[in-house]
Amino acid sequence: MICSEDAKNGDYGFFENINYYMGKAEAAEKTNKVEISIELDYCPDDEEMGCYYFLINDTSPKIQSAHIICEQFKKIYNLLSNRTEQGKEAGTLQNNDYSFMNYWLNDKLRGNNTDLPMCVKEFYKTLKEINVNYFKITTLDDKLYNIKRHDLENMRNLYDLYNIKDKISGAIANENSLEEGSSCLWYTKECYAKYR
Repeated sequence: MICSEDAKNGDYGFFENINYYMGKAEAAEKTNKVEISIELDYCPDDEEMGCYYFLINDTSPKIQSAHIICEQFKKIYNLLSNRTEQGKEAGTLQNNDYSFMNYWLNDKLRGNNTDLPMCVKEFYKTLKEINVNYFKITTLDDKLYNIKRHDLENMRNLYDLYNIKDKISGAIANENSLEEGSSCLWYTKECYAKYR
């Protein structure tokens, strides 16, 4: 698909706090169904259907499970925008939040395809239209863009390396049995095979 904007370099800033973002992604990716609450005698407009819209409307046949991506993205948005910490108000996002959400959405939309089946901005625009009262942080509109293929691959590799590192660290910390030790060895071999 040809997008109105050229792809840009990825923003790697969120890797400074990767464990935090990996935890949020893991929590969101447990969502594997569309949440709907429609009364039987009521026929809602598309704008009121939320992520169910992607299930009944074929927006892009090349995107697998667009309705699930929609639900998971909403969850990530909610987790990141509603956290409070020193120097951050609830209901806001920080630069690294934007860059992580952009990476995550690019990764999910592209899947195993080499090209994006739908522009990131267009997908988000549709999300906003069907979830009118959900996405209230308007600055997110300008922070989502298509990441260049090469940068996305580098970001995926880095994300995978951090994931493997965490598994190795966990296996070392829990190394109480011979089986756990072989688990650590397995992750180490996987890391070596993937990234040598």
